[in-house]
Amino acid sequence: GFMPIVVEAVKITNYILWISSKLNE
Repeated sequence: GFMPIVVEAVKITNYILWISSKLNE
């Protein structure tokens, strides 16, 4: 099954990338 830690890590990574793109606008 899914590993919650990996799922959370992906969510955090996507969130950081989203914030970075917003700050770069």
